Amino acid sequence: MSTCTCSCLLVVAVMLVNVSPAAAQEQHRNFAPRKSYNSAQEQRRNQTRYVADLRKITRAAGTIFAGIVTSVRHTPASKLSEIETVQISFRVDHAIRGTRAGENLTIHEWAGLWSTGDRYRVGEHVLLFLYPPSKLGLTSPVGGPLGRFNVDQADLVVLKTETPKLPPNNAGTEKPPGKSRVSYREFSRAIHRAAEE
Repeated sequence: MSTCTCSCLLVVAVMLVNVSPAAAQEQHRNFAPRKSYNSAQEQRRNQTRYVADLRKITRAAGTIFAGIVTSVRHTPASKLSEIETVQISFRVDHAIRGTRAGENLTIHEWAGLWSTGDRYRVGEHVLLFLYPPSKLGLTSPVGGPLGRFNVDQADLVVLKTETPKLPPNNAGTEKPPGKSRVSYREFSRAIHRAAEE
């Protein structure tokens, strides 16, 4: 073994043995379970962040609705001046802005979004906040995943709750407060309030 390798190993060994009690305590604190979601102040902060996000996506949206995906069709570019798109059709169940309940609505998205995971499946039930169509007639959910909500089998809108980053041993930690699913009526009221603010 070379002298250089031996001296490097010796330095690492000394560093591992000489960890101060204060450093060890700090390291334990960093990995100890946290209950960051149990204070009223943290709950208010999360609620404020949710309301601010809802206000932003509501203001930017030209169309807001809940519906079921009825067809998905890839449309290749036929000319050099065209771009590949995906045509998605929905049966609108609940119209909030820019459409009517019972309507069959077809939108066109840039096919490149599909390579980043923004995909729809026939039969999928979603609530969407869509940008107004561009000059090319294309649209997409406002803020990407922020403007797209799943709807469960009980017809409840599944809210996006932030999952806290937990250490590997997360015994004793609590789940984030608040609802994880709401009715269309409750969600629609929140959207209308956000639009008025």
